[in-house]
Amino acid sequence: MSRKTRASVSSVADVVGFGVTADHKRVEVVGVDILVDEHADRALAGAVRDAFLPEQGTAHVSVALLGSVPSSPVSAPDLAIIIGGGSDEAVRAAASTYARMSVPVAVLATSALDAPVPTDEAAIRYVKAIVATEPAVVIEQLAEWAVSATKKATALAASFPFCRRARVSELTGKCSAQNATVGVMSALGRGGKNADFVVMTANQAKLALDISAAYGRELSPQRAFELATVVLTGLGCRALARTAAHTLPNLGMVVNAGIAYGGTTVMAMGIADHYERQDAGEAPFPLVRGLFSTVADGISSASSAIAQRSARRSAASDGMIIPVAASDLQAGA
Repeated sequence: MSRKTRASVSSVADVVGFGVTADHKRVEVVGVDILVDEHADRALAGAVRDAFLPEQGTAHVSVALLGSVPSSPVSAPDLAIIIGGGSDEAVRAAASTYARMSVPVAVLATSALDAPVPTDEAAIRYVKAIVATEPAVVIEQLAEWAVSATKKATALAASFPFCRRARVSELTGKCSAQNATVGVMSALGRGGKNADFVVMTANQAKLALDISAAYGRELSPQRAFELATVVLTGLGCRALARTAAHTLPNLGMVVNAGIAYGGTTVMAMGIADHYERQDAGEAPFPLVRGLFSTVADGISSASSAIAQRSARRSAASDGMIIPVAASDLQAGA
């Protein structure tokens, strides 16, 4: 068996194993405690209540009035949410109680006066104040905090839809950065032939499986649909990178990194949009065909632009005068 074949088989096995792991993360038990000040903003309390309606039986949400938490709870949740309303000492005491158990705590309020946090250094590292006049903004910031604060971010997103976009953004940022690095290494000639495509595609496949788990999808043959999109996106990005490498050889590293980063991001956002359309009861986005068409159009446009700029540079070096459109001047051509 050739080295290329062995690498491909190994990558497939690695992706399948990762899919099983992602599915296990999806169904992890996640617990959230919510404490509400009796004087808390009603709109904010209602928004938090609606956000924490779990879609999976593995999520457990406990809601209680502020001040009802014992100083030594029997078990620690994964996250604690406190909705303040003016009871400063009660908020600080509850936050400190969870912090002593190493539980991340978010203190929410529509006014900074209602979101006091503990002052001792041991507790501060676990406590985050989130303040905004609009409940919707608080919920958006809460999602970003929750995903970054817990080790069960996939299970959290699978159970609570308001956390999904934040989880996808976190996963996509990491994978896009990794693939950008692979693109740079490829431009430097490091690694075997086609190694960049194998590594990038494997990374994107794992990302797709992570996203499907974050949206509560079970590991099933249906996931092959998303993985087909990954391969097509990878082929499209690879074709674009090779075209750019021929026309702009001096910018190989920058171009490869940019295409790898952008292609990974487009793929991830497309899969997330596909799931959200399904969840909203809308006609599912024709994922493979739609994304492949998008990538193909991007390749065509970018290749044309690259070729035109390359021709202008060559003509300029030969002393020729080439007419330039005003739109090109505005774009920095």
